[in-house]
Amino acid sequence: MDTMIENIKQKVFDTYCTDIKIFERAKQCRLERILEYLLFEIEESIKNKKKYTLTFPKLMELVRRVQTEISDNKYSVNTSAIKKRKRSEAELLVQEDSIREIRQLKLVSDDLGFITSELVNELLYKDFREVYADGGIEIANIEDIAYSNYQETVFEFDSTPSAKNLFINTVKKEIHSSIMENSPIYRKGCYVYLTGEEIDEEKQITWGGVDE
Repeated sequence: MDTMIENIKQKVFDTYCTDIKIFERAKQCRLERILEYLLFEIEESIKNKKKYTLTFPKLMELVRRVQTEISDNKYSVNTSAIKKRKRSEAELLVQEDSIREIRQLKLVSDDLGFITSELVNELLYKDFREVYADGGIEIANIEDIAYSNYQETVFEFDSTPSAKNLFINTVKKEIHSSIMENSPIYRKGCYVYLTGEEIDEEKQITWGGVDE
């Protein structure tokens, strides 16, 4: 398996990433996405008790799909194929219960299914963010828009809103971007990301007052 992955990596980098000129991290993300799709197909075969064979045409089909999904100018992935792995990661985070995002989401609802789903959205957004973070300005613009939407939502209420109402009304607001898919997954993920402990205070979102 390790040899196969290394061979795929070398081939992807040398042959199928020559179009990427700006965001070097996008090359690694293409590789990771191909491997995630492969693992998804292998797991589906195991679940269905079928033999899995990776043929060259099948590999090329995956490569071409990922080439269209991740580039210098676009990020659009088949989230259904990778959500299962993100859910496992999110469930572990919920068990550890050590990050501010979870404390803030608990103020919105203590339903573990809700919290886990929103963390999955954040993890998917962070995958997207990692590709383009080095470029700076586009990610900064996305997160500036998100925070402005949050502030606007706060001002729309005549009195202090509940954490639930503030969350619901904020995440409805779209975040327009030339590189981020217009999807509620990434939109919600961005808003949840901005509740994180590491976010600068001038851009940090808070659904409710006390989260300790």
